Amino acid sequence: MRGLLVLVALYASGCCIPWDVFPFDSVDSGQFCLDQDGDGVQSCVGDPGDCDDLDPTVTAIYLGPETCNGIDDDCNGLVDENVGYHPDNDGDGHGDPNTVSCRQDPGYVLTWDDCDDTNPDVYTDHPELCDGIDNDCDGVADDDAALYPDIDGDGYGDADLPSCTEGTTTLGGDCDDANPDVHPGVVEVCNSVDDDCDGTVDGRVNRYVDQDADGYGKDPATKADTCASGYAGIGGDCDDGDPTSYPGAPETCTDTTDYNCDGSVGSVDADRDGSPACEDCDDSLWYVYPGATETCDDGIDEDCDGEIDDGC
Repeated sequence: MRGLLVLVALYASGCCIPWDVFPFDSVDSGQFCLDQDGDGVQSCVGDPGDCDDLDPTVTAIYLGPETCNGIDDDCNGLVDENVGYHPDNDGDGHGDPNTVSCRQDPGYVLTWDDCDDTNPDVYTDHPELCDGIDNDCDGVADDDAALYPDIDGDGYGDADLPSCTEGTTTLGGDCDDANPDVHPGVVEVCNSVDDDCDGTVDGRVNRYVDQDADGYGKDPATKADTCASGYAGIGGDCDDGDPTSYPGAPETCTDTTDYNCDGSVGSVDADRDGSPACEDCDDSLWYVYPGATETCDDGIDEDCDGEIDDGC
């Protein structure tokens, strides 16, 4: 009995006590009820009663789980939620929360999250569209769907200027919308510009030591992350001590050095067809060389004139 009196005293002081902690089945006689807000609706041990016994303006009575009866049975401020049927006038499967029926008439559904039951593209969690309408019923139109002006046409727009007009893109993040070579994901180059819009200028640029200053570095061991002088942005130099040797360098038919770093020299005649590599269009086939006889229907340019099966 002493414990029960303590709980009742705590309840009277405004403390929130779960009803199931009351040992009401041990009460000798009678039922303990209180009306703290004086609105005439009591809350009793084992029976919550008043939905809010601290607010005299609330006289609703807790009736238990919600049932479809036009009453807020569970005292959550909503009537017949999840148990009543709502009209779905736009046929999107989501009903109007402002109208509820306990009978499932044609066109009525159990859902009640449509904030505009005249538009099938509007209901809670609908993907937001760029149409000036609050499609997902979160109170904001076009959020998460805004497009961005793409003035330079690089596919990325200025995220500070959301828009839904033509000439826009869904990808924001362009830090210079006047330069098509500047946008997220572009390869950074040494030009004192933040090309990839990551907030750093000339950052993450792979450079190669270029000892002969021919614009090509030797890779892969000499790779560096720097834009300082003495480095090149292109690797592949087969002789970084000779400025005349680099990928694409010119060679003559008398050269015995691989200046263009292609693995061969111009004077070599690997297939022994009489034409040096610098003249032969395929130095691995003896029957392919300038002036060779063209064979029909073999798909090969035997005479190295740039045409296949010409003269057939």
